Amino acid sequence: MASILIVEDEKSSAMLITQALTRAGHTVTAATDGADGIAKVKSLKPDLVIMDMSMPKMNGWQAIRSLKADAATSAIPIIALTGATTAGDRDEAYEAGCDAYENKPIDIPRLIARVKEFVKG
Repeated sequence: MASILIVEDEKSSAMLITQALTRAGHTVTAATDGADGIAKVKSLKPDLVIMDMSMPKMNGWQAIRSLKADAATSAIPIIALTGATTAGDRDEAYEAGCDAYENKPIDIPRLIARVKEFVKG
């Protein structure tokens, strides 16, 4: 069982991902924006972060850069999740430091498979 943090401002998306990952045996915590996500990553030290890229207050690109720049959190894998589907968006997410990239609308079986690439359980 892995500990996963979902950073997502859309409640319906966060609920969908949380339910699917919980059914898959993981412990899931949610954050609603990048700043909240950074605080929870630092306090909880999850095994994996699923990060929406377009959020208020602090977006996913900023949050990923901050987490990857901090030695205490840089090794935690991050899956970027976004409705922006251009190659440039994907490249920008990887440049920010994400370890994987998934598009919205969310394909739950694909997301679960991607999570398995990074965590056990």
